[in-house]
Amino acid sequence: SAIAKGGGDGNGEGNGPKEGHIFSPDAEIAKLVSQLQDLRCWFPECRDSSKGGMPGPFASFRELQSHLDRQHRRAVCDVCHDYRECFPCEQFLYDRRDLGRHMREGEHHTVPVFEAHPVCRFCKARLFDRSHLFDHLRKQ
Repeated sequence: SAIAKGGGDGNGEGNGPKEGHIFSPDAEIAKLVSQLQDLRCWFPECRDSSKGGMPGPFASFRELQSHLDRQHRRAVCDVCHDYRECFPCEQFLYDRRDLGRHMREGEHHTVPVFEAHPVCRFCKARLFDRSHLFDHLRKQ
């Protein structure tokens, strides 16, 4: 099995899986991985549709972020969301105070350790890490 990096079926046809979709000879595995890619709230009370939870995924990351803020007073780091390669449910959740600390100090209790998100001194944008900051500065 493999995760697709673009559209097409490998034969020049444009009707194959889209980016991020999985190829697997086992349909059940493909279904489970697809569910991991969905933008769903990962709080138990929202995941359980029998308790009034949301049965389907959010249409966009912004909708999920809005829900997390309104219902749970939590947020996903926008910088991590844009750069960290992981399933949505693997992103870290923060309250407002911890989100600021995460940006300034990083996460030293995780494996791997995540360094603070550096700030571009010119445009004030936060970048994922020093290598992204370096690339950003070179392009600007």
